Amino acid sequence: MRKDVSPFEASARLHWSWLSVDVTLYDFAPEGEFLVSIFHSHNFLELLVVQSGKAILHIEDEAPIALESGSLVFLNQHVPHMIESDLSEPLSTYLILFSLSPRSQTEKIPHEWVEDEMRILDAMLSSRFLCGTDDCGCLHELEHITQSSQTRNLGELVKIKNYMSNLLMGAFQSFTRFPIRRDFDNILLNAPILNTSRITRYIREHFTENISLTSVAESLFYSPRQCQRIIQESLGISFSDYVTDLRLAYAKKLLATTGYCTEKIAECAGFKNGKSFTRLFQAREGITPYRYRKEQAGRAPRDVCPNRTRARP
Repeated sequence: MRKDVSPFEASARLHWSWLSVDVTLYDFAPEGEFLVSIFHSHNFLELLVVQSGKAILHIEDEAPIALESGSLVFLNQHVPHMIESDLSEPLSTYLILFSLSPRSQTEKIPHEWVEDEMRILDAMLSSRFLCGTDDCGCLHELEHITQSSQTRNLGELVKIKNYMSNLLMGAFQSFTRFPIRRDFDNILLNAPILNTSRITRYIREHFTENISLTSVAESLFYSPRQCQRIIQESLGISFSDYVTDLRLAYAKKLLATTGYCTEKIAECAGFKNGKSFTRLFQAREGITPYRYRKEQAGRAPRDVCPNRTRARP
């Protein structure tokens, strides 16, 4: 992404579900500047966001259109138009020029997400022009862009890209009024990132219990194969390795902070028994649980096991 010298001009490439969007934004008529343009057209798409003031939009073969604060205008390619400021209230507006191109790799993107974009864009691109009112926070996003452009801190360029994306989609929503998606929650909950979050959160909450791939999958309404694939693709390890890693991390914490014996730690961490825990711990860590505890404490702690009674001398 590049940002030019003007604090109100920036260009970026945005990546949506199935589209890449090349976009340039700049203050077309800043600070209430009086403006008269001539009829012209573009080979790209154009979005006009009026921040303040008044103007008249002239589109070839159409009646003049009055613009005011919060007005949005979408102009398709090759549509002749011109803008004339109102003498009493000069215009302050932003111009967004953009082009769309299909992304090369979309096979892992849920089709519902692709459909969401396609329906909105098809409705827009089938029109020569569209006029509307900012009902979806476009002016708010412009304020964020202006602030980030002036701040110029590390990370602001990424934020500007996100604000631009929100600005465009907010404008698209203002133009295209589709009914509420009744499957919205299901689509959102089945997003890859959320799938991973649901599964890993459940495992973290239950790893000390006798869980299996099948029991986790059934609890979250996945198939075992689907559950395994999500974990493998997102974490790079298998279900069993992920559970084992969590159990070992918890066992190490108990070794360092309690005086529990091996059997008790194995039980608390979700292992079958002390022998299997010791064997696995040594294979993974290269030392026995006893040696690990001694290294952590600097000395061997007292061997305490609530389930064991000591013989009297």
